Amino acid sequence: MDNSMLLAYGAGLVLLYFLIRVLWIPAKLLVSLAYHMALGGLGLFVFNLVASYFGAHLPINLATAAIAGYLGVPGVALLVIVQRIV
Repeated sequence: MDNSMLLAYGAGLVLLYFLIRVLWIPAKLLVSLAYHMALGGLGLFVFNLVASYFGAHLPINLATAAIAGYLGVPGVALLVIVQRIV
């Protein structure tokens, strides 16, 4: 191997390192978003099981799961209030 080949491998490794560092934050954000939305969907499912005895129902979709996932119980209460008003 000559020096130009070693220099090319080194430059490639440095570029790969910086590429991973740049893409790590958006990947972490997407994983966090998916986690909270899954928990929100599960929370809405449990809410619908309990609220079915009282005649209430909240649809489970991406928007309601995101609101319930990030805001928690106050988010579910907000969704119920908005549904009753609209």
